[in-house]
Amino acid sequence: MNKTIKGQKQKKKRSFKQFTLNDRIKIEIRYRDGRSLREIAKELDSGRTAGSVSTEIAGKSRKGIGKYQAHIAHEKALEKRHGKKGFRLKNVLIQSYVVEKMKLGWSPEQISIRLPIDHVGETISYEAIYQFVYAQVYRGGNGYVKKGCEDLRMFLARRHHKRSKKGFRKAQKMERVGSLPSIEERPKEVEKRKVVGHWEDDCIVSKQSLPRVKSINERATGIILLGKMKNGTSDESTRVFCEKMEKIPSPYLKTLTRDRGTENMGWKDIEKR
Repeated sequence: MNKTIKGQKQKKKRSFKQFTLNDRIKIEIRYRDGRSLREIAKELDSGRTAGSVSTEIAGKSRKGIGKYQAHIAHEKALEKRHGKKGFRLKNVLIQSYVVEKMKLGWSPEQISIRLPIDHVGETISYEAIYQFVYAQVYRGGNGYVKKGCEDLRMFLARRHHKRSKKGFRKAQKMERVGSLPSIEERPKEVEKRKVVGHWEDDCIVSKQSLPRVKSINERATGIILLGKMKNGTSDESTRVFCEKMEKIPSPYLKTLTRDRGTENMGWKDIEKR
């Protein structure tokens, strides 16, 4: 017969609920916007406390180098939970697709653009592909290949044995001065990919030549327009983009999403045209 000792409270089992990816994305956005930890906690689906949000952020900055990033935090949490490290792609189909295309000479940027066309519903960022490549090698890509892994660094255009941080300071300086509107200002309908007229553009670069390829992708239909850039200047990027889009009816020109590269600083000219 179990007896409870007088004055001793029975301990309740504490249940720990893991942060979901959606939770972490909300944390990243609200934290970057300057919200307090208490305000962030109230918005989470899992009903977490300000203390748990503080632990999740772990003293990371709101912006710049070392900032809190939802996808990276989630991947690390999964690795820790399952005891696996290094494989940052979503599933076997995407892994095999990435490896196959890299061996054909495709860049991570090209693979990222083409994947949802060849396999509808599947997506992967080019950054995740780079992380996948270097995660298969010890010391962040500067050591020897891990057991059971494959060295894919030789198939990268620059064949770097270690991921370079060149250009980070320049990119962060551009972000601080607000060279492009924040992605937070973009309409929510863009994320759903159900309305035609929301575009993304990027540049495909080759180390063998100065000319580049401008790729322009419509998010809902998957239509891709390609144009040749003579160089990587902002003026040239703007020229090619406008030439490719001038025949598109205005109802299908709603938004444009692009990264903060120097070639993309002509967005105001694009808006006017």
